[in-house]
Amino acid sequence: MKHFPKYIARELKVHAFDYLVLITGGIFFLLAAHTFQGNKYASFVAVTAFCVLYILWGMYHHYRLGNLHIKNVVEYILIGFTFLYLLKIILSL
Repeated sequence: MKHFPKYIARELKVHAFDYLVLITGGIFFLLAAHTFQGNKYASFVAVTAFCVLYILWGMYHHYRLGNLHIKNVVEYILIGFTFLYLLKIILSL
């Protein structure tokens, strides 16, 4: 556990662009979620767009690492759809 902060710091340093894209997408999602707070359709589109971005980001990130396998793709798809489902319940879309 004592190596975890060093691992995160190295990961952020080596793959700064990848994480910048993900964080920027997350910030735009939060802004869109706040902007479209009363509009169910627009909120659902924003959540879906972020989930698609997350899935594509995960595949791109693993492709750059050279370890893109079907298990990575399935993992990101399952996490993305779980996030979509949970936000649909939470936001009552």
